[in-house]
Amino acid sequence: GLSLTEAKAALERAMLSLGTVTYTFDGDMDNTVMDQSVKAGTERLTTWAPIDIVISGKKDGTEYTEGIMPDLFGMTVEDAEDLLIRLGLVPDQYTEIYSSDYEAGTVCGQSIDAGMEVSYGDKIDLVICIGPGGDTSSEGLD
Repeated sequence: GLSLTEAKAALERAMLSLGTVTYTFDGDMDNTVMDQSVKAGTERLTTWAPIDIVISGKKDGTEYTEGIMPDLFGMTVEDAEDLLIRLGLVPDQYTEIYSSDYEAGTVCGQSIDAGMEVSYGDKIDLVICIGPGGDTSSEGLD
């Protein structure tokens, strides 16, 4: 399959536009087009008609839609960063807190609530659980 960048270029060459991009993490391939809303050669399209695509990755089968903030709670920091970058978002500031609600090294807070609209390049702050007990104050990391 094509990468997202390759798919955008192919659509432009065919005088089509990129529609909704959905990310699904159920394949063995990483960051490649798995599916599209219109199969090549199956129907006549108007110039610059939008084509929706599905991009695969390696995760748990959960789908994410571009422009909508995903729920990062419980993800490892690395998985959350990877997903944010795939969606065109920027992992920004990190705060560590003690909590027994989530495993150490996982996300237990995010600056934009899941389901809210986000735009390419938005900065997202994360709260990272460092385990139970200890001081309950938080400390920002740079």
